[in-house]
Amino acid sequence: MLYPKPIRKPKPRRRSRTDLRTEVLIRDGGCLLRTLGYPGHECIGMFETPIHRDAPATGPGYTLEHVPAAHGPSDVRRDDPAHCVGLCYGTNVKPPSSDEREVMRRHLRGLFPACPELATMFSGDGDG
Repeated sequence: MLYPKPIRKPKPRRRSRTDLRTEVLIRDGGCLLRTLGYPGHECIGMFETPIHRDAPATGPGYTLEHVPAAHGPSDVRRDDPAHCVGLCYGTNVKPPSSDEREVMRRHLRGLFPACPELATMFSGDGDG
C-alpha cells in the first residue's frame, strides 16, 4: 500500500548573504581593524594590493568574518549582524590573531549590549 507524502512546512526565508554583507560592512566602515585604529594594521585586498582609505566600504576587497563565541569546531556559525564583522581580505585570510578577535568581541559587545546571548557568549577570555 502506498502512503501519501507528509506535508512539510516551508522553511523560513533566510536573509540574503549580500544584504548581510552590505549591512555589516557599512556599519564597520569596511575593515573594522582600520576603523578602530588597530596598531600596525594595513588593509590588504585580493592579490596583496593595498586598499586605499577612501575606498567604498562595500568594495570587493572586504569580507565578512563570523566571530565565534569560543574556540573549536563545535561553534555554530550565525548569519546575523550581531555575530559578524567586516574585515579586509588580507586580515580574514591569514586568519585573525587572538588579540584581533578579542577586539572584534569587544566591538560586538559594545554594539549589542541589550542582547543577553552576547553578554554570556563573548565574555570568555579564550581564543576564538
